[in-house]
Amino acid sequence: MRVKLLLSYGLVAVITALSVILIFQYTSIGELRSFMLRGGMVGVEDLAGTLEEYYQQNGGWEGVEALLPGGRGMGRMMMGSSIRVADKAGKIVADTQGVSGKRISLLDRSRAVILRDAQNRIIGYLLVEGGMMSGQNSAQLLNRLTQASIWAGVIGGITAVVLALILSNLFLSPLKALIQASQQMAAGNLSVRVPEKGKDE
Repeated sequence: MRVKLLLSYGLVAVITALSVILIFQYTSIGELRSFMLRGGMVGVEDLAGTLEEYYQQNGGWEGVEALLPGGRGMGRMMMGSSIRVADKAGKIVADTQGVSGKRISLLDRSRAVILRDAQNRIIGYLLVEGGMMSGQNSAQLLNRLTQASIWAGVIGGITAVVLALILSNLFLSPLKALIQASQQMAAGNLSVRVPEKGKDE
């Protein structure tokens, strides 16, 4: 029974650790990437803000390609980068490489800056690759965070297994005492008693 109990606790610990790692990967790192993209670290905050303002003023993305490099506006500051703008459904509405109509992948969406309107609703995605986006500092930071999430999951899993071992001994000690007493009674010692410890089972 102890082995089964430990295995069940261990399975829960492993699943929990893996869940922590996966959730961190797909939420925290994505949010951090988006924060870095929109901040001074990679310098696309102005472009993202301009695109959001354009959408709200025009009620849509028609003509937005004029804001990208080669057109007017903040896009000129990002020459050398591949920039794609997609609507909320992921359909590309402007692309410095001349591609439009296709859809960005779910992976691209997780790496993109999420564009929102005044009511905080998603109105599109801004995906910048190359140029300032290819800096090694951002990649190194994300790699370190990934490693940190893995170590956190491993340490959490080991801690959970150790606690499972302690708790299983604690939970099984009354049962062990009952088994020993029943064995003595089966051998003819009817005077054996098991002391009560608490008011549970």
